[in-house]
Amino acid sequence: MGIRRPRIVSYSCGMVGLGHIRRNLIVARTLACSPLRPAVLMVAGSSEASAFAVPEGVDYLALPGIRKDPEGRRHPRHLDIPLNDLVALRSNAIRSAVEAYEPDVLLVDHLPWGVGHELHATLDLLRAGGHTHVVLGLRDVLNEPDAVHREWAKANNDTAIRGFYNAIWVYGDPAVYDLGHECGFAADIRSKMQFTGYLDRRACLASLRPEAIDPLAMLNLPAGPLIRCVVGGGHDGGHLA
Repeated sequence: MGIRRPRIVSYSCGMVGLGHIRRNLIVARTLACSPLRPAVLMVAGSSEASAFAVPEGVDYLALPGIRKDPEGRRHPRHLDIPLNDLVALRSNAIRSAVEAYEPDVLLVDHLPWGVGHELHATLDLLRAGGHTHVVLGLRDVLNEPDAVHREWAKANNDTAIRGFYNAIWVYGDPAVYDLGHECGFAADIRSKMQFTGYLDRRACLASLRPEAIDPLAMLNLPAGPLIRCVVGGGHDGGHLA
């Protein structure tokens, strides 16, 4: 038998837009191309998982989708079942995959508990096993500090981080924006933060078709200046436009 390659599972909840899965894809590609050459399994919603080409050394586990409505309520994206049943289905799939894959690292994007606490069973499993390093990945600017306080207190995120997470990767530079300081996180939460610097998208862009980088390339528009309005998440962008 050959030497076992390091194994990484990354999780993205996948509810609004493509930003989270794009960021996770950049991180997965960077890790897969590192000297360690890990095997990276990305866990994401089915629509997000199929939107991008998979780099070498990376594969997907697609979950049944969840969407948010304009009021922020969550719903099954396609399946006509109660939301609690869908979350339970996703939770069981994640736990079973992680148990079988036995990752060295679990990298969780944005939500320490996952959607509707769907990661709780997996986090319990990994804490009992004791050999998987659990990391929370965050962009540097989450929201206005007061909004972050409200959201984190409501979700009880600090409890999840204290109980299950070894580290927090912040995709940014503290000289530009120090997330822990600006949002007034507790000292023990700040002590787990490691700033990675800003993520370099150029390697990912080089592997994409031109129309995937710029959808306007498919529209055969006449020559001349254009104005592009970017409105963010798909659940409210149309109304804003």
